[in-house]
Amino acid sequence: MSAALVFQCEELASEILEYLAPGPLRRTDTIQYRIHRRERQRSLACAARVSRAWRNPALRVLWRVVEGVMPLLSLLPPLVCIQPEFDSGREAEYLLSRDITQAEWTHFQDHANHVRELHVNPMPIDPTKSTSGPVISSTVWIILSRWCSRDGLCPRLQRLESLCLSASQSHELILISPKLRYLDLDFHGFQDFRAERMAVRSLFVHLRPVLHRLEGLRLGTGTRFCIDMDFDNEDDEQDTTGFTPFDLAELTALKHLEMVGLPAMLRSDGLLDTFDRMNLHSLSVFVCSFNPVPVLLADVSDLGATLRELRLRGSLDALTRLTAYAAGPSLHTLDLTFHDLYRIEAEALRQTFDQIGSSVTDNLRRLHVKLQGTSTIASGLDARLFFQPLLEKAHLSDIALTSSGIDLRLNKETLRLITTAWPNLTTLLIETDDGASCYPPLLSFEDMAEFVAYHPALKELALPHLNATALPRVDAVPVSNIGLEIFRLSSISTREGHRKETLFKLALLFDRLFPNLDLSAALTDELDRGRDRDCWDEVQDYMVALQAGRRSPHHYHICGSGGVFA
Repeated sequence: MSAALVFQCEELASEILEYLAPGPLRRTDTIQYRIHRRERQRSLACAARVSRAWRNPALRVLWRVVEGVMPLLSLLPPLVCIQPEFDSGREAEYLLSRDITQAEWTHFQDHANHVRELHVNPMPIDPTKSTSGPVISSTVWIILSRWCSRDGLCPRLQRLESLCLSASQSHELILISPKLRYLDLDFHGFQDFRAERMAVRSLFVHLRPVLHRLEGLRLGTGTRFCIDMDFDNEDDEQDTTGFTPFDLAELTALKHLEMVGLPAMLRSDGLLDTFDRMNLHSLSVFVCSFNPVPVLLADVSDLGATLRELRLRGSLDALTRLTAYAAGPSLHTLDLTFHDLYRIEAEALRQTFDQIGSSVTDNLRRLHVKLQGTSTIASGLDARLFFQPLLEKAHLSDIALTSSGIDLRLNKETLRLITTAWPNLTTLLIETDDGASCYPPLLSFEDMAEFVAYHPALKELALPHLNATALPRVDAVPVSNIGLEIFRLSSISTREGHRKETLFKLALLFDRLFPNLDLSAALTDELDRGRDRDCWDEVQDYMVALQAGRRSPHHYHICGSGGVFA
């Protein structure tokens, strides 16, 4: 069979074009991944124009994941953008100049039926570009709602992200499909709590037919309500501390629940009831209070038995208590963010770290702890307090201790202590932000190099500080093939009057020691001109130049803002 006849077979064309599938789009995607997605989309668009045999297979893959609703609306010929008069104070908006014809609607449905994942408000590839633009008039949604059936605008849609409902416009509900499996929801523009409560209740009335199919639910930061898992105050209109817009028992298929709005009130019986009726695999929640009742807890033996990922944010006391009860035997990821740590003492943190260490089960692989607040510990927080209870947990492979406003102190004795603790370590993050630092810096270049050499599987490393006042000779550091891909330093100490040459020498040393570093994040930061640059930014600039000099030009792609991406 000739090659031409092979490609006439739609099944074979589909198999081939699947290799160009852009893949899913997530909030945590790197800039490099998003650029590669865009390149694959362009390749699929070209493939769709090759022949009639390739058109449908290419469009099925290309339209599977859609970024924004404008690619869909642009399929409608009557769509026009109306520009307001200069200094009128009005925004540009998209309108339909006339009604849609049957032929135009059929063409629209041919593409909408391919959509499985839709991001209503996607993040831009270039962080310097604003996501704001012409608004979509409510009349557009009204006309579309007349044409689409009860199956929604995209009848086969399974994942809907960044859906934002406002007090003035909620017509986007026609995007909800009966086959929906994941919903990411946000609210904006409500004048008071009661108006938002009514909007949420009406929304979940609309969602009721698909609640039993939802596998993932995310309530975003725009929500100003709390969800009270105690279920006792649903009809109390005066209580604004929490409410439940739906019975969680209806979410029989729910596996992933994320609530990042206002704090949830987790009372003991409500928490037990939630875990008892829902076999959650991942839970992310902002906890404002947790008051366990030991008598009730004793009656439940499988608390958190199916939970694999647990991400909590809240006060030190609430999270310490909750972690002890919710960390079950199947837990793979534990992510804790302690906020409002004002005037906290080292002893209180030590007790919390001991409790976290005792909650670590044999299946746990990823442990991330973030401290937010302003500490009164004069000499900085000793990182050894965090690592000491974890030294016997050899199964850990991804560990992070980060702080915002709290100084972290990591000396060479602590670094040597943890060097042999976790043989399968792939990620170690010990870093500060928001200007937190600890002087004098206690780690030398040799200390860091010795630690990395002991962990060949290490892919990501971040350290709070480095003493660069006494660096080894460049030719004394052999060129290695260490697989470290991401490396960060919160602060660097240089000799007075020798800052520039010290940072350049440090870049040469890192380039010899870590030749496989992925510097796309540094290039992304370069696009953000308003951000204050520090010593580590300059070191990364030098390393980017060294990498570019080593590689041929075709290994790099130029983005629209002038940045270079490997």
